[in-house]
Amino acid sequence: MENQSSSGIVMERRKHPKLRALFNEAKGRLDHVFNHSTDWAGSDRDYLALRVIHETYPELNADEVKILTHAIERRIKDELAARNDAFRLPDDDTWVEKPGT
Repeated sequence: MENQSSSGIVMERRKHPKLRALFNEAKGRLDHVFNHSTDWAGSDRDYLALRVIHETYPELNADEVKILTHAIERRIKDELAARNDAFRLPDDDTWVEKPGT
């Protein structure tokens, strides 16, 4: 996303363009880790995701691996929450037509 300063100059707010370039590909590698209720042999999902990113992109340092992994985790959780909200019925069912009315 871009922000416009008071002088009218558009400034990029992202601080890690190298990670942004890898984001979509890396997200594809981690979708299955965060989307499924698989046990993963008792391993923590964060640990597994960090390992996948570290092994796939060995040129990234430890901080970059953490930043990329946590950004992907946030995006996937937001997408899952949005999907769940789309199918959730409201608590107040007054809008639902009741049988016999």
